[in-house]
Amino acid sequence: MDVFSVESDLDLSINFSNNSVEFPREKKVPALRKLARRLYLLQSQGHVYRVHPIVSAKVPIVKVIDRGTGIECDISVENKDGILKSQIIRIISTIDHRFQKLSVLMKTWAKVRSINSSKDHTLNSLSIILLVAFHLQTRKPPILPPFRVLLKDGMEPAKVKKVVQGYLQYGKGNNESLAELFVSLLSKLASVESLWLEGICASAYEGTWIDRIWEDGRMNFFVCSPRSKILQIVLKMLREQLGRRGSSKSTVVSTVLLVTSQHSIMAA
Repeated sequence: MDVFSVESDLDLSINFSNNSVEFPREKKVPALRKLARRLYLLQSQGHVYRVHPIVSAKVPIVKVIDRGTGIECDISVENKDGILKSQIIRIISTIDHRFQKLSVLMKTWAKVRSINSSKDHTLNSLSIILLVAFHLQTRKPPILPPFRVLLKDGMEPAKVKKVVQGYLQYGKGNNESLAELFVSLLSKLASVESLWLEGICASAYEGTWIDRIWEDGRMNFFVCSPRSKILQIVLKMLREQLGRRGSSKSTVVSTVLLVTSQHSIMAA
């Protein structure tokens, strides 16, 4: 997705073919278990560590850390859906540089607070990126168009890239800074706390809020009901900062940038 920091994990997919035929879960899980056994052998030889199969996840994976580099890898099987989404988001990120930078900032912020882990049932990286896209779509004036506009000719990367060419600098009328967008995103998530519980979803496909029971059928580019832990952290942070006497939005911005800069963010 081209949305990463120096502490990012490496997402890998083992593909057995180039076709688009769906690889059933009943075959993915045994393949991952076999891979895990090989990785356990490498672990006993000191090459890797923390081998951890997670086959109950929506996308089954094996987590492993390379001892030589310290890089954590999430390995899946035939995750072509994930690969396609990554390609599409990378293309869309060329519309406005703030999309990529705000995604990195939000991912780093979430990781610092241990809420960027599908293993722990918090937000995975794709969900965070979709929330960022949704936020940029709903600014006034908007910075990104709805994904349905960009995907009108289909999901093939070449077609998406051709459509995106007509939307470069789409958000040039919006002069909000990265810090301002970050704080307003946190405020937006906190302000709809009760609606999350009722099933509202943030749809990057439509560029608007939708009901959970409504599905667009286009690879599900939406996020429903972030975990309560995330809402609690957002609310606590905003209340602590904005509730202090003499505090202002600039105080929150300074605190946010200080914390993220200490974790080697690569937003440039």
